[in-house]
Amino acid sequence: MLNNRLPTGLCPFHRELARRWRENHYDPRNPSEWPGGSLLIDGRTSHAERERGWDEKNRAEIARVAEACRTGRSRQCTPRSAAIPIQDANHDTNRAAA
Repeated sequence: MLNNRLPTGLCPFHRELARRWRENHYDPRNPSEWPGGSLLIDGRTSHAERERGWDEKNRAEIARVAEACRTGRSRQCTPRSAAIPIQDANHDTNRAAA
């Protein structure tokens, strides 16, 4: 079970996502390999091993959420998303209109 602190400097949207991943716990009374995963569980894997695996995956998801927020390119970021121009090959935001 994760009890570590959430990453700092996240926008409210990504902080909530990270919080949800931190609170995503393995339940030995209703076991599964991973949310949305297979219904078939390998009986050779102990509950402790599954819980550690869940914690590792949850930590990785929290890190991915933090990275998405800190790059400033996530459209879900609030309120920073309005301040960061999004550029693509067909649109140059720095070119003046002719």
